[in-house]
Amino acid sequence: MSSSSFDSYNRDMIIPNQQRIHSIEILNSFMYDDEILSLSNKISLRTLIVENIERNRIKYLLNQLTSLSYLSSLTISTVDRVENKFPIYQQIFHLLSLRYCRLSLGDNQHYSNISSCTNNKQSSIEHLVIDDKIKCSELNDFLSNHPQLRRLSLNLYCGFQYTQ
Repeated sequence: MSSSSFDSYNRDMIIPNQQRIHSIEILNSFMYDDEILSLSNKISLRTLIVENIERNRIKYLLNQLTSLSYLSSLTISTVDRVENKFPIYQQIFHLLSLRYCRLSLGDNQHYSNISSCTNNKQSSIEHLVIDDKIKCSELNDFLSNHPQLRRLSLNLYCGFQYTQ
């Protein structure tokens, strides 16, 4: 869909019906602009899929998620690698109604710190997929703050480092 086609569709269909929208899938980078597609007015939104977002736009997206009190399913994938994933994980894990979450924040060659992302607050997430490397040593703390978790998929690193 071209930018002009989307602008027309947004003006004629999305904006007049924003209270009734339950699901949005965003695939084009021009749709991330807060002027074009704001999520904060979509109070009934339950499922959000954001593909190929640039890392510099994630902060804006996350700030909008806090206003979505019915959001139960979230999928985010980035085009480029996110350097510091901790604040992203922390903000997402605090969404109260979130049940399903899939995160792919760039290449998974570097390790992410997830053990203290919830700051001793329990998360409501039941199904979590993280396309990232997580150290075994962090898993216990992480799981203790996710008592509702039923399914977990991640790249677990349990290797040993040798020092000379």
